[in-house]
Amino acid sequence: MKKHLLIFLMLSSSFLFSQNINFEEYDLDNGLHVILHIDNTAPVVAISVSYNVGIADEDSITYGASSLFNRLLYNTKNIGKNNLDNSNLIYLDKNYYSNTYSSNKYEKGLWLESERMTHLVIDTLKIRMDSTVNLYIQKKDTNKLDFKKNAINYLLNKDILNNFENDSLRYYNSFEAEHFIEFYNTYYTPSNAVLTISGDINSESAKSKIEHYFGDLKKSYSKKKNKYNKNKYKPINTIDTVFCDDINSPAVQIIFNVSGIKKSELKTIVLIEELLNGSMHSRIYEDIIAKEKLATEINSVFLYSKEKSAIYFTASLHRTNINKSIEDLSKSIIHEVEKLQNIKVFSNEYETLLNKIELDYINKNRNIENIAETLSNKYVIFNNTHLINKDISDFRKISKQDIKNVASKYFNEIKIIYYLPSE
Repeated sequence: MKKHLLIFLMLSSSFLFSQNINFEEYDLDNGLHVILHIDNTAPVVAISVSYNVGIADEDSITYGASSLFNRLLYNTKNIGKNNLDNSNLIYLDKNYYSNTYSSNKYEKGLWLESERMTHLVIDTLKIRMDSTVNLYIQKKDTNKLDFKKNAINYLLNKDILNNFENDSLRYYNSFEAEHFIEFYNTYYTPSNAVLTISGDINSESAKSKIEHYFGDLKKSYSKKKNKYNKNKYKPINTIDTVFCDDINSPAVQIIFNVSGIKKSELKTIVLIEELLNGSMHSRIYEDIIAKEKLATEINSVFLYSKEKSAIYFTASLHRTNINKSIEDLSKSIIHEVEKLQNIKVFSNEYETLLNKIELDYINKNRNIENIAETLSNKYVIFNNTHLINKDISDFRKISKQDIKNVASKYFNEIKIIYYLPSE
């Protein structure tokens, strides 16, 4: 069985290295960067637009803008309710909109995305009404578990949950449409966006359609603000406690502030997360879940932006383990990181890790939606779309010592948040 698995991995690797993802890219006169990837194996097309703006671009005047535009960008002069079929993701410094269409109807997607850049409706009265409802919903959720939100708040130097209601009320009561119109005109423009199309397309036809829908849009001439200019790091190794209405067992969130990480070290961070918590053979699973039985599941998330980044681990205390506390669970997770900082990765562990990364890469790039997002990310983060074809070779260049060095260098600033049942 092991022999067959080894042969499969070798064949998979050789297949991967022989298969490059071909694409072309260019800029429109208004600054919109376009990436085209042709895949005619199925009659579908994935379209995405990434705006170089996110939560970190907000200030005291435009507080909540990312969430607001998340709703408003489905409300233009010409987009009706029947067209609200896109999905979107909000990051620290990026908003990503995407959808998949049949290849004979993907022009609709181009129209939808061009609409977002031209005909946004900002109606102060409607926004106040919408915000009142949204505030009521969010106030009800104030004492509910939200790991991602709390990690972002920590990175952006905001209080964990405690000041949510006051901040929200201040934002909604002081809302001035002109500030958000300026925010929109600055960031949601062709010169601040990347359009990616992946799938069953003809290159020349696609270019003609793109020029038709986006060519006449104006670029932004507004001066962009510096991100993070008022946000300083919180003190290292701090602990908060939050009481939640929607949990029965104590939970913990351990945030490692890895801000300042170099782009060349990002793949090493990915390997570290995979090594610690990427599968049932990972260190955390084998030691904390299977052996110590401190938790039934431990999750990890890597939040990356150009200025501030973090990896956080979340887990609930195993309810049957009455002799252990949530503090014991927290210490065990941190101990796994400390072992990685002090002891070099074993050779068999290292090879298994790289093989899994390769297989994950193969599976991910069978999907045109994933290819579109990866192409977009390579350009937005690294300004080099061609890196999509160097991922595996770059992972293979990372040594066991590199993993140890990066873990020692960045996994030192820790924020611990304990979540306890309200009753």
